[in-house]
Amino acid sequence: MLKRKFCFIQAQAFSSDKAVGPAEIEEILIEIDGVMEAAVIGVDDPVKGQAIVAFIVCFKQVADIEQLVAMRVREQLGKPFVPSAVIIVPQLPKTRSSKIMRRVIRSAYSGMPKGDISSIVNPESIDEIELAVKNR
Repeated sequence: MLKRKFCFIQAQAFSSDKAVGPAEIEEILIEIDGVMEAAVIGVDDPVKGQAIVAFIVCFKQVADIEQLVAMRVREQLGKPFVPSAVIIVPQLPKTRSSKIMRRVIRSAYSGMPKGDISSIVNPESIDEIELAVKNR
């Protein structure tokens, strides 16, 4: 029994050290019916080192979106990659070429300075993210 417990801890630690890009998680999220766009960021976590937070834009009401996100990510990537928070927002900040500005999302989430936001075509999205985080 002791050996089995040791292997489980090893496997859990090994999985947590695996690096996964945000696009891999976002791809899973946009496959969910009703989700139009998604962005994930890594935020500091005292236990894990870094936790995943997902921001989702839905084009229709999705019941129990947090549970659905957790289930899909757990099935495809494993439990260590399940977002610790799922925040629904009306839009994500983008550049003129429609690139999602994760750096700005991370800054809005953590309350840090946003830096240069002159390339964002929808700066109101930053305020919407800050409001959604505050009301969560």
